[in-house]
Amino acid sequence: MIGKKSKNAKSSYTKTVKYYERYRDFIRNITIYSYRSRQEYAEIGINNRTYDDYKRILSDCIKQGFIEESFNGKEKRTRFNADMYKSSYNYLVNTYFIKSLPNNAFYYIIILQILGDGNSRFINEIEDAIYKENDYKQLDISNSAPYRALCALTGSGLLKTNKVKNKSYYQLADNILDQLTAKELLELYNAVSFFTNVSPLSVPGYYLANTISQYMESKKVACPEKNLFWQYRFCNYSKIVDDEVIYIILQAIENKKSLKISYDKNKKSILLVPEALRTDYPYGRTYLYTTKHVAYKVEKITKIQVISPKKAIKPATSQKVKKPAAKKLDLIFTFKATDDEREVTAIKHRLQQEAAWMHCTELDKEHYRYTATVQDAFSLVPWIRTFHKYVSLGSDTDTVVKERLEKDKMEALQKYGIIQ
Repeated sequence: MIGKKSKNAKSSYTKTVKYYERYRDFIRNITIYSYRSRQEYAEIGINNRTYDDYKRILSDCIKQGFIEESFNGKEKRTRFNADMYKSSYNYLVNTYFIKSLPNNAFYYIIILQILGDGNSRFINEIEDAIYKENDYKQLDISNSAPYRALCALTGSGLLKTNKVKNKSYYQLADNILDQLTAKELLELYNAVSFFTNVSPLSVPGYYLANTISQYMESKKVACPEKNLFWQYRFCNYSKIVDDEVIYIILQAIENKKSLKISYDKNKKSILLVPEALRTDYPYGRTYLYTTKHVAYKVEKITKIQVISPKKAIKPATSQKVKKPAAKKLDLIFTFKATDDEREVTAIKHRLQQEAAWMHCTELDKEHYRYTATVQDAFSLVPWIRTFHKYVSLGSDTDTVVKERLEKDKMEALQKYGIIQ
């Protein structure tokens, strides 16, 4: 017999996360900034106990070897050790498995198990089976919950109904994968794997690929190793943690709803009407654009809520909506004989690859001019910064963009103590 003390013993940490937005901030810090110490996490609002719990949860979610620790003196630092060139699979998708399930999710699981034999059952038969499966009283079953779960499963297409003498019978819907040949299943798996890392949402792609893989295994069809397939060269590991936020934004755009967001840890919330999303793939950033042509970096959204607008939102294609004026970029790249030859070669190679869409003029052997007219010049500011000492702004650069870059430059110089 289990003693009272053992029976009531609690786990040293909770293995599920109710509010994923808090966990998102931890994942982003450990994947991007790496080697943060406990003290540095405390400075961003993650105390020691929370830090330990989150690190254990992350270790449960992903393969061993991805969490690496080192010491800087007596200070222990932790980082996420991953290389997209060795494994194209984004293991951070597994962090969604630990998100706390709502109570009705257990009804969905039990009902699908009950109907898993393919037979149809009347609602009373399903309810009786649920009570039988609940011998240990894990669920506080209500009378209406099974019916609501059946309606939700039917609405999602997982169940189908047929009426016999005014009685509704439920059974599993036909599996669409049954209609595909082994060759078609492999082609579908490859297509899903290819588009997963370049689509606005990544998590559904990983779930679908895993479902197809498991189905192929059940049918004794050879399925390729998930680590051997397509990847996007600059796919950011942390991008996947924003999927939940991106999904809410896409739903708000589709249903013409407003959003209330908390941005960049500011206490004051912002009310906005979303118009579009744009992903900057080379740098792993996604931007939310509003109907007022204001851009917000999605990764800085800490909380998000969909609300119904007081007035109907007009389509973005309305003639009354003015598009933002195009901005001019005029970049001068200077390469001197005294510069590091390898570094200059790398910069020129980057320009060939990343600035091929811009007009290039060779002013002389040391100076090259790149010009373009763009709708959103500010999204290119992080890219321009990466060329640091080799780039300067030409006379045709938009005034607002020029002021923004000059301000960023002064803030950086002050931060590093170069100027006071």
